Amino acid sequence: MHHLSLTIFFALFLPFTLVQFSSCLPLPDLTALTVLSQVLSAPSEGILPALGPTSENTVLATFIGSYGDHDYNLNGTVQEVMAQLKEMHPGVELENGEVMGLVARNKIKPPLCVPVAGQDWTAAFMSHIDAGIFYLNNLHTRLGISAKSCSRISCSYDSAIYLCNDNGYYIAPASTYIASYAQDLVNLCTTGSFDKFPDYRKTGGQEFDSDGYNVIVKQDSC
Repeated sequence: MHHLSLTIFFALFLPFTLVQFSSCLPLPDLTALTVLSQVLSAPSEGILPALGPTSENTVLATFIGSYGDHDYNLNGTVQEVMAQLKEMHPGVELENGEVMGLVARNKIKPPLCVPVAGQDWTAAFMSHIDAGIFYLNNLHTRLGISAKSCSRISCSYDSAIYLCNDNGYYIAPASTYIASYAQDLVNLCTTGSFDKFPDYRKTGGQEFDSDGYNVIVKQDSC
């Protein structure tokens, strides 16, 4: 009879006791779980394309477009191509055309500003990068870049813009779109005082495109 009474007691009251005990336990922090979930699902920097210019993978860019009424297909930097075009067609002037607003279609932001981990790049003079951006915007050309390679598309006074193609195939993006990447780096990665020493401000970094290429601004020899 005693054992029967204990059995009835546990059957009736133990579940109620467990429910009360569990209701006293703290609920999980849903905010913390949400943040943790976002962190775990965010892309790691390690999966971004990391191709940068080296002596082994750097090749000449091909500029493809028209200058006045003249079609061209020339190799070099934008400064070298402009010099060739002026020599071949001295009567044609580069128009200071209005650059329309470009949609940041596939940009991976924010860009990486120098110092960039794993690279020995140093910043370039912003004023000379601006000059390269001007030419790329107003030449209205396409930039042919070989697979798995980098090309120096602008360089003056030791200040360079590179386009690196991480894909296993040739690409030819518009120069105006690539110039917008260099402009992003100028806007977000420039250091120095504009008021006191505007000509000595420096900029540099790397910005990626989800289509498998990236643009680099850095100091270089030219």
